[in-house]
Amino acid sequence: MFYLKRHFTFAGGHRLSKHKGLCKNFHGHNYDVWITVRSKELNKNDMVMDFGDLKNIVNPFIDAFDHCLLVNECDEDDLKIFEDKGMRILSFDFDPTAEKMAEELYKHTKKIVTIRYTNIEVDQIEIFENVKSSAIYRED
Repeated sequence: MFYLKRHFTFAGGHRLSKHKGLCKNFHGHNYDVWITVRSKELNKNDMVMDFGDLKNIVNPFIDAFDHCLLVNECDEDDLKIFEDKGMRILSFDFDPTAEKMAEELYKHTKKIVTIRYTNIEVDQIEIFENVKSSAIYRED
């Protein structure tokens, strides 16, 4: 099995509405994202895939999250005033934890990779909130 891994970054703010500690408050992270894909065979260029092709698949998702406030939809009404002032806000039907963002990015990447490639699978997505803490999503 061959593995290809690429690094992405984005800055974002979030709040965890279900958290009982400090993370219930708005705060931000400079996220590091590692995406790993795999294949049993290499293509005609002796690669799993071109790093640039993976970048083109993932960047629209990363760009949507970059410099955005990520919130649970329960916060939408309270934040309408900020959205009206042009702030970027994305809401979800879940708290935007590293675990859930990894899962969402996995689904996005898998959908496109599956359409474009017959021999490549998404192995895992790992999202770091800081150098000490990360969450991984993969289908085992």
